[in-house]
Parts: sequence; structure tokens; C-alpha cells
Amino acid sequence: MGAMESGTLVRLIGDPMEMGAYRGERSYGGRTYARVQFRSGIRQIPLEQIEAVPTVTEEPLELLHAGRAGRDEGVTGCKSHADHRDRKCPHMAGALRSCASAVVTVS
Repeated sequence: MGAMESGTLVRLIGDPMEMGAYRGERSYGGRTYARVQFRSGIRQIPLEQIEAVPTVTEEPLELLHAGRAGRDEGVTGCKSHADHRDRKCPHMAGALRSCASAVVTVS
């Protein structure tokens, strides 16, 4: 990961719905941690577990296929997205719903 400026919006790689503001780095015992300001407060997260939030919006289906749905809200969002697509694009809605169901079953 390249150097980030304080205030950069970051997210957890394993849970893209968990976002916060990057506040710097600290090293402990040979490991580097990012200080991230979340809604609940500042937490120290191993640097390799965060990434800058992309400027391009990602589709919920892409996150599910990458195994990065995060918490249940991510799956719920995908199901809502599928329900919305029912009206506009029925053939895509079925794929989204089955993908979301598979993630729920595995979790």
C-alpha cells in the first residue's frame, strides 16, 4: 500500500462495509498498524488489512463473487439490489439473489 494522507477514506479488506478515516501509522513489535477513525472511535488495524476506498462504485455482486460481502448488511444490500433489479432487469435479479443466498448458506 502506498503512503496515504491523514483523512483518506479507508475500509477493511475483509469487510468493505466497515469504513473510516485514516489517521496515521504506528509500529509495534515489528508490525505496522493504521490508526483508523471509525464511528465507534479510533482503532489500530494491521496495515495489510485496510485499503483506500475506490473512487469507482463497486457492484454488490462483484463483492460477493470476491468473497468480500463482510457482515450481514452487505448480503442484505445485495438482496435489496436484486429486488430492485427485478423490476428493471429480471434476468440479473435471479443471479444476484442466488449468489446472495449461497453466501448466507455458507456463513
